[in-house]
Amino acid sequence: MVGLGHVVMCARDLEHSLALHHNAVDHGATACIFRGRATTLSGDGTPHERISIGIGVAPDVPHGRRVDIHHTGWRIVDSWEALRGAHRRNVGAGCAFNDIADHTAGRSIYLHEPDGNASEDQNDGPTADCRDLGGCTSEPAKPLSLD
Repeated sequence: MVGLGHVVMCARDLEHSLALHHNAVDHGATACIFRGRATTLSGDGTPHERISIGIGVAPDVPHGRRVDIHHTGWRIVDSWEALRGAHRRNVGAGCAFNDIADHTAGRSIYLHEPDGNASEDQNDGPTADCRDLGGCTSEPAKPLSLD
């Protein structure tokens, strides 16, 4: 494992959240994703350290659409086998497998920890910087198999 890759946060007001992170911690927007409903931010030149998702105001927020940390993304060394190994260890430790996706610039395995926290093990591929690919992060995730 390399370390923390990113944090995904949900916000009622996306523009306010972006202004706060730009002005307070000098994170700049790197891409607009999910058809304008989210923005990636970075302070160190990586494709994204934070993703802010605008969810709007919802009086009875259903599970999964809460205003807080959506999930954390952990960077795994750049190999598919290392990512598959991390998946086996997490499931063996009691994490529930949720989803797996090919994001064009990398691959991700989504898990729920025993306490209910969501996490992502990600493997950035050679095309991890989507700014050079015309915003590949706006493309829908493609299905991926663990085989």
